Amino acid sequence: MQEHFDKVFNSVVKALRKDATRTFTHYEVRFFSNWYNRQNQQTKDTVQNLIRTGRLEIVNGGWDVHDTVCPHYADILLNMQRGKQWLKQEFNYAPRAAWSLDQNGNSDTNARLMGESGAEALFIRHIDPQDRDMRLKLNLMEFVWRPDFYHSGNRD
Repeated sequence: MQEHFDKVFNSVVKALRKDATRTFTHYEVRFFSNWYNRQNQQTKDTVQNLIRTGRLEIVNGGWDVHDTVCPHYADILLNMQRGKQWLKQEFNYAPRAAWSLDQNGNSDTNARLMGESGAEALFIRHIDPQDRDMRLKLNLMEFVWRPDFYHSGNRD
C-alpha cells in the first residue's frame, strides 16, 4: 500500500512544482508521513512551502481514515491526536476541513469530534436519500450539522 502512496506523492509534488495553479488534498497522515520522512531536504522544503501556501492541504488530520480502523470514539480521538501532533510538529499545521467518505453513512459522534478537534467544515459523502432529495429540491445541500446533544460549541 505504501508503494502506491509513494507514487502518488512523488507525482503530486512534481505536478505542483510544474504548475502553480494546481492544488492537492490528502486525508491520511500515516502514508504521507512515511513518504515525507524518506525525502531529501529539498523535497521537504518544497512540501513545507506547498502546505504553507495552501497548495497541498491535509484534511481530517487523522493518522488513518478512522471510519475503517477505529471502532470506538476513544480510538477516533487517539487516531486524530497522533496525526495532528505529527502535522503540528513537522509543519506547524492544523487541518481546517474534514471529510467523511464512509459509504455506510455518518454519525453525530463523528461530526462532533471533527468539530471539537478544530474542523471548520465537514464534507460528507452520504446522507439519507429522502433528506438529500429534499435538500436538492430546495437548493439546501450546504447545511450546519449540529449533533443532537449538547457539546462545547454554541447550540444555536
